[in-house]
This record gives sequence, structure tokens and C-alpha cells, in this order.
Amino acid sequence: MQTKKVIFKEEQHYRPMRVRLVLPLVMAAIFILYATGILQEYRKAGESVNSMLPIILIGAALMVLLILVMITLYRMKLITTIVEDGIYLRYPPLLTRERMIPASSIQHYEAREYRPRFEYGGHGYRVRGRLLRKRKYGIAFTASGKSGIQLILHDGRKILIGTQRETAFLHAMDKIVEQKENI
Repeated sequence: MQTKKVIFKEEQHYRPMRVRLVLPLVMAAIFILYATGILQEYRKAGESVNSMLPIILIGAALMVLLILVMITLYRMKLITTIVEDGIYLRYPPLLTRERMIPASSIQHYEAREYRPRFEYGGHGYRVRGRLLRKRKYGIAFTASGKSGIQLILHDGRKILIGTQRETAFLHAMDKIVEQKENI
């Protein structure tokens, strides 16, 4: 099996303020309120913990679920790899299978500033609109920041790939398009 030469590789972590600061604070507040409520019910009941066991188990399950969501959000990252035959995108742990955009399907590309919340509803793997033909902005693979590379494919689809290294990304795109034209 022949290995492909990597021209460009970038990993961007998805760590907005709400994941780093707000979510842990909300979880701590919920835990404190929940524990306080359980303690007050226990003092009122004065009997055994068995009558409160379902409430305790539901609360524990919700806390575990919130922790798993927080860990998932904290581990998310956009991995962009440009090789000779195209662009490979992954967004683990949610989008683990690589998405490939062949170099031969790219009609045009340009660097551009975008507004994540307005255009795509935030960062992440985003799709706007119901039908592919009616999408004004297209598909987005972003993790942070406001700069990206807009690809327009031969079939009219638009794909925005967020990047923190715009110049290096464009240089790699120039290389694969040049190789595509030479073939």
C-alpha cells in the first residue's frame, strides 16, 4: 500500500468559553443544589435511605450524563489533512470517519472571514438549510476563530473549513490544484 505525502496538517481544538468555564460551573451548581435537596429530604424523612434511592440514582445518572457531555465537548477537535489527492477532514469523537474532498472536485477556493453564529449557528460540523441546492452558506467544518477557506465544488456545493493557519492552508491548496492540473 502506497502512503500519501502529507502537504498540510492542522488540529484545532473545540474549546469555547462555555465548555471551559460555564459548563463546569453549571454542573457544580446543579450538584450542590441536588445534594442540598437530598440532604434536606433525608432529614425530613428521618427514616431510611431506601425511600430516596430512586431519586439518588436518577440524580447520579444525570450527573454522569453531564460529565460525559462535558468530556465529549472537551475532546472535540477538527483534524484537517491535505494530501496530493485531496482534503481529509475528521471531527472526533463525533465524526470519526474521515471525510474526503477530492482535489478533482474543487472548482474554486478562497480565504474568507465568516461569522460562525450567524452563518452556521456556531462552530462544529454544521449544515445550514434543508436541501443542498438551497444552502446559502453550505457545510462548515470549524472549531474556533473566524477565518477559513471556502471551497466551491464543481457540483455547486460550498464547504467552509476553519483554519488558524490560513497562509499555509492556501499554499497547500495551490500545490494540490497545481498537481491536479499537471495530470
